[in-house]
Amino acid sequence: MENRRLSALKNVVIAVYILLAVGYFIPFAGIIGVIIAYVKRADAGESWMQYHFTWLINTFWVALGIGFAGIVTIYFLIGWLLLVGGFVWTIYRLVKGALRLNEERSPYDF
Repeated sequence: MENRRLSALKNVVIAVYILLAVGYFIPFAGIIGVIIAYVKRADAGESWMQYHFTWLINTFWVALGIGFAGIVTIYFLIGWLLLVGGFVWTIYRLVKGALRLNEERSPYDF
């Protein structure tokens, strides 16, 4: 029973990773993804899967903050640097997290 629950949660985590990645191209996909992450994080309990939900939630909010700061300062060089840097940082976090999910490890593991 426990394996089936973790397998179902793993599918949810995969969907959230995809939604956050697609959020750059489809409006509101990232918001839907972070809402799902908030709702399902409690279901993960104290398993390694809980860290993926936290990782995704943190990634969303930091990327949103960097994006907002980049848009506010777009007329200065720093705005463009923030937007590009935030995009690269988000892609790095999504790829690293997805690879760790595939290995069934926490994204915070080294």
